[in-house]
Amino acid sequence: MIRRWRLAVLLLVGLLVSGCSLTFQFVGDDDDATADHPDDDAWVMVVFETRNSSAAELMAALESTEYRAAGGLELAGLGTIDGNDVGEDGYELYFVGTDAAAMWKVLEPIFARAPASWDRVELLKGLEDPRPTVIRR
Repeated sequence: MIRRWRLAVLLLVGLLVSGCSLTFQFVGDDDDATADHPDDDAWVMVVFETRNSSAAELMAALESTEYRAAGGLELAGLGTIDGNDVGEDGYELYFVGTDAAAMWKVLEPIFARAPASWDRVELLKGLEDPRPTVIRR
């Protein structure tokens, strides 16, 4: 019985000495994406409407395009991908950065080679922009 206790103590001491530790992160309800990004951030929303495919199929088809788009923005120092939204009528991609027009100049040629055609792009100043610039195909 004492040997098991010693083994447990030795294992615990070993973990502590080696620097291993448990960390806990509390995640709150983040329905408001602007909590991570101030209102003066620039946003590009690329919208794909579902016509002949489901939103899930669009999401799968566009995965590598999303990585290329995020990489292009990061390489240019303009921003990055923030996330996506899947709905009944389509699939939306959100990019955040410093200048929406400059971001779209980087993103447009990447999405021109995408396996699915975008239907609408919105250039926004903050997610709640009441008058975004809307680009349609």
